[in-house]
Order: sequence, then C-alpha cells, then structure tokens
Amino acid sequence: MAELHSQGKPAISIELGGICHTMPHDFRSDGQILSNSFWNILYHYKMAEGNAEYENEWFTGSQVSVLAEQSGLWVAEEDFEFLKPTKKGKVLARIYSIYGEELEQIKAPCDGMPFGLRTTPVTHAGDWGVFYAKLDGKITKLARASH
Repeated sequence: MAELHSQGKPAISIELGGICHTMPHDFRSDGQILSNSFWNILYHYKMAEGNAEYENEWFTGSQVSVLAEQSGLWVAEEDFEFLKPTKKGKVLARIYSIYGEELEQIKAPCDGMPFGLRTTPVTHAGDWGVFYAKLDGKITKLARASH
C-alpha cells in the first residue's frame, strides 16, 4: 500500500472478516459483502455500469487498540456486542490465571464502540484484545465525489 501511495496510485487493502469471522457462514457472508463493496466502488467511479449505493450516516473517529497488560486466559464478557455504543469504563473482557484468579479487567477506554475482539483464549501481556472506535461525530450527508 505504501509503495502504491508513493507512486500516486490508488489501492484498496482489505481484511476478510479477520479471525473473528472464520466460521464458514461468517466467511461466506464477509466474502459477499466484500464483493458487493468492490462493485459499488466500480459503480461510484463509473468503471462499471450500475448505480452506487451510499450509507445515510457515517461515523468519524479513530481506532484505539486495547492491549492486555497481563498474560493469562482471555474471556470476553457475556454481554459483549460489536458496533454498539459503549460507555468508558465498561468491562469488555477479563484475563484469568490458570487457577481462575482474575488478573485484569479489560475496559472500554472511552465512549465509543468495539469492532474487533480477541477470539483466542491464551493472551500475553501486550497482545491486542479489543479494537475500539473512539467516535468524534457523525456525518449524515456524505458529499459524493465526482470522478
């Protein structure tokens, strides 16, 4: 991506659902979303015949990676939900010792929403645990680029 950018060439980088979506149904669904998205981009830039579709509302913000401070067994909270507004300080997951002692609570770092969650149970200090969106606002009318 960096090399293409340095040459002034557009590029798209994707992750097909990540480790959170490796079950066959999720993987196929993500593949269909990816395919539809690529076609939508082609429609937008008039590279293919068809009408692009646009969301009515977009969030603005930045990604925060919530890292584990302890090594142990990673267990997400039962009420964990992706892409749901979450208040700062809400416990998202816990890390336990092999003896069942709670070593750490993984908390929402700010108001926002989680969009990625560690799915492997063994975690080491410094591993990512939650990808979290710090929301700055919303755009309700997206300006359509004319290319």
